[in-house]
Amino acid sequence: MRFGQHFRPSAFRRQRVSRSRLALRVTVAGVFVHGPETRRQVLSVETSTPRAKAFLDALLDSPSLSKVEYTLSSRELRAIIGSEPLGSLTRPMIEPFPDVIQDLWQLSHLTPSYVGRAAGGAILLATGIIEDNAIAIVVAALFLPFLSQVLAVSFGMWSGDRRLMRQGRAAVLFSTVAALAAGAAVAWIEGTRFVSRVSRVLSAAS
Repeated sequence: MRFGQHFRPSAFRRQRVSRSRLALRVTVAGVFVHGPETRRQVLSVETSTPRAKAFLDALLDSPSLSKVEYTLSSRELRAIIGSEPLGSLTRPMIEPFPDVIQDLWQLSHLTPSYVGRAAGGAILLATGIIEDNAIAIVVAALFLPFLSQVLAVSFGMWSGDRRLMRQGRAAVLFSTVAALAAGAAVAWIEGTRFVSRVSRVLSAAS
């Protein structure tokens, strides 16, 4: 986390995000950033995901830091060796707010891989339904991009992020159109093959 040159660590320590409240070890160091040619304060915290979420929530809600220019980055550590119990370090299903936003944005971009995933999943699903293949239907459900995009819409509405809501809505609309188009294409191909087989059987019978 990088703060602007007017940031004072003493102001940070007086807030709810203090180390006494969350039992965190916070490191503050001064650095010089090339490009903008300015000095910054780098604040580093290494802790479990639940405590990181509580730290970021308190940081984003802090009134004295609302006018301070800063950038925030979070990284997933593979392991932390320390005195903290493993039970509290490994609690699942708790993510900081910025991580959720970033993940939903990444999963809602209409990229070539997204297009291929939507079309491929729809083709596999339509084929499985026509041929009554349960395995193909289950595999297609894993490929179709719908769940994360619906979450992007609902989370954008809840958080007031209209850009995320519009992005998720566009992704859901595209996935729906791709599924309908792929299903129609598979139905036309399978129908053509069925008509051809019936014609051959009738010709052979006559």
